[in-house]
Amino acid sequence: MREIILSACALAAAAGSALAQGGTVEFRIVELNNQTIVSSPALPAPNNDAVLNFAVQARVTQVAGRGIGDWSFNIRIAGEAESAANGTLARLRTSQSDGTYFTGAPSTSATGGGLLGVASAYRYLVGLNSNFNGLINGNGGTFTNGPDQEIGLVAGTARGAGLSNAGLVIDDPNNPGTNIAAPEPDFTTALNAFFGSNGNWIDLYRFRYTVASFAQRTLDFRIEAATAATFSSLVPAGADFSGNTTGGAAQTSVAGVSIPVVPAPASVALVGLGGLALARRRR
Repeated sequence: MREIILSACALAAAAGSALAQGGTVEFRIVELNNQTIVSSPALPAPNNDAVLNFAVQARVTQVAGRGIGDWSFNIRIAGEAESAANGTLARLRTSQSDGTYFTGAPSTSATGGGLLGVASAYRYLVGLNSNFNGLINGNGGTFTNGPDQEIGLVAGTARGAGLSNAGLVIDDPNNPGTNIAAPEPDFTTALNAFFGSNGNWIDLYRFRYTVASFAQRTLDFRIEAATAATFSSLVPAGADFSGNTTGGAAQTSVAGVSIPVVPAPASVALVGLGGLALARRRR
């Protein structure tokens, strides 16, 4: 019994040590336009928007001065059968070509290449294998596609040219191109703005769901199989940098979002049909 108690204490100490080093990375899904329902195009504007635009956001809590280095997750609309008759998933533009966030209207097109899906600062893995930009209803690597609408194998890492992009001010201005062993003002600013440090929410990934079926139901968007590690310093990685995530394994927490689909009232649908019949008579 004493050995079991000692083992339990050792595990608790190890867990506490991991938390102290890596903190907790919180993930959440937010609708970029604050839309809370999806409704039929048969309804009058502005209550007939069938397009939902999302960001998967994350931040580091429990410890100060650490940014999100490596992460991965899957996105699933639980219970929403994989069919174009129900709706269509797509990646959204997340970053500008300089690595900063795209702030225009949500868009499924991008100039300069590689700006959809994973945020620029984390696109090292996407450059090696495009599957890491999210497999939409498909199989690949360790991800097996299921019956629901889903985006699998989304992953990012703070490494390489994306990390040291001109839009991310992380080089030591007094000695450009060198390893930054400890946070300094510009590096700390970048950690907060692009890597979720000190409780600041950042966008890791953006996507869209365009609803096609307006049968009454609730769309349950979930983050699954989330992993993360954090960093507070950089190490050389060829001509670029890599976030030093050694010892930075983080605990994770996730929060999805549920959005109801509101069908058109029968009276509205009938009025629409009546209008079509009248138009045909006039022609």
